[in-house]
Amino acid sequence: MATIQFNAVVGADGLIRPRAGIVLPQGEIEVVVRPRSSREERLAFAEGQLRRACNERGLNWDAMSAEERETFIDDLVHDDRACG
Repeated sequence: MATIQFNAVVGADGLIRPRAGIVLPQGEIEVVVRPRSSREERLAFAEGQLRRACNERGLNWDAMSAEERETFIDDLVHDDRACG
């Protein structure tokens, strides 16, 4: 297994960058990596998208039973049939 040493810091914007004073050799590319969203953030985003999709179809996500939600999502995934 190879070991990679990465002399970097995470900025206030959440991006990973080389530490101050580190000079990248000419010809190398600086890689900036965005940290992954937390599971909670991804779930909140997905739920918001589902609520929007329901609203566009005249449905109320909050009023739907678990079975109705499952059917709605299944219909979204299988675009060969209508939602709702």
